[in-house]
Amino acid sequence: MKIKTNIKEVEEILQDKPICRENDFILFFHLLLKLGVNPEEITAGNLLRGMYEKKYPHFESVRRTRQLLQEKNINLRGVNYIRLFVEKEKVENELGYIKTPFDAGGMRP
Repeated sequence: MKIKTNIKEVEEILQDKPICRENDFILFFHLLLKLGVNPEEITAGNLLRGMYEKKYPHFESVRRTRQLLQEKNINLRGVNYIRLFVEKEKVENELGYIKTPFDAGGMRP
């Protein structure tokens, strides 16, 4: 499943359910509901098989979609977004990550 496959659904959930802006598990739960799957009735094995067979979105794709949407739209960010961003910057500085115009996620050259 490509990242753009569920971008509209994830955006709608982030708009309608602010708690999902902070918690990817709750976001994934609501996305499955939106896709017509009741997470309370599906077994873990069937969920994993469905992800493998691309019937259901991968959890990481949903997380990346949320991050992409929150990066582009400040109104979809959770209340902890700024605090976590500042903490991330602090840790990167402590670890000596080098900022470049072509930042590769803080990787050293």
